[in-house]
Amino acid sequence: MDKIKLLNNKNIKIVAVLVAATIVISGLYVLFLPKHNYLEEKNKGKKEKTSDNRISPLTDQALFFEIKRIRRRGLEEEMRKFGRNLPKPNPYYVVLNIDGTEYDGSKIESAQGSGSGTIADWDTGYGYGKIIKDAEEEQEISEITFKIMEIQSKGILFFKRNVPMELESLHLTYDYRTGRWEGDDYFNDSDGYGHYFGENCEIWFDIHQTDYDEDEIPYWAEVNILGTDPKVDDSKLDPDNDGVPTSWEWKWGYDPFSPENHTQLDPDVDGLSNVV
Repeated sequence: MDKIKLLNNKNIKIVAVLVAATIVISGLYVLFLPKHNYLEEKNKGKKEKTSDNRISPLTDQALFFEIKRIRRRGLEEEMRKFGRNLPKPNPYYVVLNIDGTEYDGSKIESAQGSGSGTIADWDTGYGYGKIIKDAEEEQEISEITFKIMEIQSKGILFFKRNVPMELESLHLTYDYRTGRWEGDDYFNDSDGYGHYFGENCEIWFDIHQTDYDEDEIPYWAEVNILGTDPKVDDSKLDPDNDGVPTSWEWKWGYDPFSPENHTQLDPDVDGLSNVV
């Protein structure tokens, strides 16, 4: 009987430890992750009743796709190989299609934008390029396909030829009402908004639209969700006095009218708080 009691006590201790661990983990979740209830509820179903359903009445409508950085994966494996110089990756380039208009990074003049053309480095560093695409007035969404193509040599001897092969492909749908996108990258996903961790490449990017007050909060969202003035730059305003402007809180899912302790919040758990 004593042996049975001992085993039962041990089981009770194990259960108690598991319960305590669950409580701690839950507390960390609440501590580090932003509160999305406010914006999720206000944005749910694009709000049943809108006071002004116009999308871009104050400025011509256009879309900006900014490629911040591209990093080829596999460099660490190459560095571990003994007795050989570090090779350059095969040349690669970006192909971006927005609503049927294609930008070919290997031919800079093929579309409106800027960039470095064909890339032959493991990492582009920050500031690769930006593409601008005009949109139809009052257009609600844009369909975007982003591809990275690698130039591979095929064939033998005198019959070799360069063939573009797809390394990565992601599809996104951008909403001009909220300034958010969904698809292969989306808000609050596991690898970060505007960050795509693919099998062969890692990509950092941003998408935004023309905006009269240049705070990157679309007219529709200001009027129907936030109740702010679409003619006033909210990147300079902080109505809840928590040290973070309205535009930043909108982009990252916080309530700009309810103060948060951003010096303690670390939603991506990278060791850096929202305010550094």
